[in-house]
Parts: sequence; structure tokens; C-alpha cells
Amino acid sequence: MGYKINELVALTGLSDNTIRRLEEIGYLRPERNSNNNYRYYTNTDVSKVMLVQTLRKMGFSHSEIKDLLEDSIEGNLSAYHKKIEELDTSIKNLNAKKHLLNDYVRIIESHNNIDNKPFYRLSVSLACTYYEKDNVIFNEPERLNLLHKYINNAPESHIIYCFREKDIKDNVFRYESGWAIKPFLFPTLDSSYNDEFIMKSPYVELVPKRPVLVYYVNLPMNFEESLGPNFTTYKESFLKAAYDYCDEHNMKINGDIIALRILVAADEKLDTQTLLLNVPVGNL
Repeated sequence: MGYKINELVALTGLSDNTIRRLEEIGYLRPERNSNNNYRYYTNTDVSKVMLVQTLRKMGFSHSEIKDLLEDSIEGNLSAYHKKIEELDTSIKNLNAKKHLLNDYVRIIESHNNIDNKPFYRLSVSLACTYYEKDNVIFNEPERLNLLHKYINNAPESHIIYCFREKDIKDNVFRYESGWAIKPFLFPTLDSSYNDEFIMKSPYVELVPKRPVLVYYVNLPMNFEESLGPNFTTYKESFLKAAYDYCDEHNMKINGDIIALRILVAADEKLDTQTLLLNVPVGNL
């Protein structure tokens, strides 16, 4: 006599619905007792359930498992090698996410514990795609598709604001909203996204490595409304620290400013966002 479904449930830890689902997929072939109409599962069924549990834990889909059960030893070995490559990619992506989160933690802890002064460094290069300017949302399908890949597929991506050098010089409070990734990550979005694609796409703006002042500021989430009516000059607003540094070191702001959003938190009166400013500078 074989196993009743409740016995198989107790043995494997699966629910009876899951057992029936495995039966529908085709893994199990229970026999019915003509006297009581109960289904009984054989030792072979038990072994298959446990094998499926093991392979699912390794990341194989049900479709892949069905192919494995019908394939040769060589075919199984090839599938295992392919799964190892997929896991290696997943581990690499998880490490990138961990690295990004560690960066955010260091920034937040530094923000809370030390005097926030600009420091001079060479920035990393960024590939930026913008979705909004002057409260107008861009909706070209190719642009939106690219943004979706930044958000959902890139192991490391950033929400950014761009303050154009011309607007800063004209003292106009304006910015563009977008997403940014490091250019070398483009192949992780799509295998066709090579260097040529990056250079030719009208929706990708490359920001090269450049000397910048880096520091962070807290601004209201809706800072265009909060700062706009009271805005006087950039020198007296969130760029004051950069202008003070430039005056002290005989330098000038020299290019578009990229602000990476690190954190959103609730304040007493309104939600605030912590921005990491990358202010490009050069000698006078």
C-alpha cells in the first residue's frame, strides 16, 4: 500500500493543494483504490516530490524541472552548468545592491555624525535618462522603456535631479528629474545595449568623470514649491557650501550639477529628501 495524500503532506511539509498541483503538472501518478476511491502515492512519487523540492530550492522553474526529468544525464549536466551561470549573475547583482545600500548607510551615518562640508574628488561617470522638466513628463515609448529597465533591471540605479549650468548662471530655479546608472551596467539591461547604443540614443546623456565637490543637503520633497517663492540666489540656497568652497580655493562651478537622491524621511512638518550633490568645479 502506498501513501495517502495526508501522509505525503506530513512527510514533505507541502500542502495538499501543492501536492495536487504537482500531480496536475505531471510529476505524480497516484493509483486509486477501487474500494474507497482514495489516491495512493508510491515511493517513486515520494522521491519525485522531494527531487522537485530540491530543484525548486536551486532556482529551477517547473518547466525546467519537467525537461530535466525527461532528459539524459548529459542534458541534466548542461542544465546545471547553465543554472550555475544564472546564479553567478544573481549573486553579482545582489552584491551590487548590497554595495549601493552600504554606500547609502555610510552617507546617512556621516550626515548624522560629522560636519557636512564639501570635499573635492573625481566623480564616476553616469548615464542619465530624464523623465520630467518644468512639470512636463516626457512620454516617448523608447524613453519610457529605457527608464523601466533602469528602475527594474539595473542592479544599481539612482533617482537624480539635474541643475543645468546655464540656469545656475542665470539664477533660474529649474531642474530635470531622471534616473542614472553607471555606463558599464547597460549590458545588464539588454544585451543589445552596447557602447554604440549609449552614444547614439537620444534619451541617454553621458556625464563623464570630472572634478566635483561632493556634499549632501536636506530639501523638502516638493522643493520647487518650498524653495521657489523664497528663492533669491543659488549662492544663498543649497549651493552656498559649494560657492563658499570655490571662493576659498579660487575655483568656479563648471558644468551641470547632478544630485542623487539617497533618502526620503518624514520631518515634523513635511517630508524631506537627502540629496548627494555632485557639483563640477574648475579653476578660475
